[in-house]
Amino acid sequence: ATPAEPVFGASGGAAAFRLGAFLEAGGFAEAFFMYLEDVDLAWRLRARGWDAVWAPGALAIHAYSASAGEGSALKRRLLARNRIWTLARGLPKEAWARDWRSIVLFDVVVLLSSVGRGDWPALRGRVEGLVGLPLQLLERTKTRAGACSQRDWEALEPWIVPAVGFRRLLQLRRLTARLAALRTGTAAR
Repeated sequence: ATPAEPVFGASGGAAAFRLGAFLEAGGFAEAFFMYLEDVDLAWRLRARGWDAVWAPGALAIHAYSASAGEGSALKRRLLARNRIWTLARGLPKEAWARDWRSIVLFDVVVLLSSVGRGDWPALRGRVEGLVGLPLQLLERTKTRAGACSQRDWEALEPWIVPAVGFRRLLQLRRLTARLAALRTGTAAR
């Protein structure tokens, strides 16, 4: 049997949580509805000292993107909105201070790409994310009240990979788009 391996957090598609940890961290944020709510919870669990492991022997069946549909307008909107909220609620100030230029550059590239492709749901999601930002920053203050900020950074820092450069960012963006097209069967043959 393959031993369990540490991971940053559990995927909402197949996860089991200790009830005490789940409640201590505040559970899933209802405002997210779906997409990245598991990442938001992982940040809060990690900040409180809880670890996560992947259990390779566990078996789960998950219908990927069955709720909204892969590539759907709803999924693109919620992912765009929830990315902003996830970073606002979870990213430690030390990581923000180190990587803010790359984070902002990434979002500007994605925003311009969305406009260029006419991806209005993704653009709408980013606008919703920015409009809802003050409330999410307030939630960050509330949900982090029980977490020690130094422990927060020490626990999270090994998991946060420094942002990549602009060229690599574009390469990863293209690769992701190609993989998504292959997965949905829309790739050029």
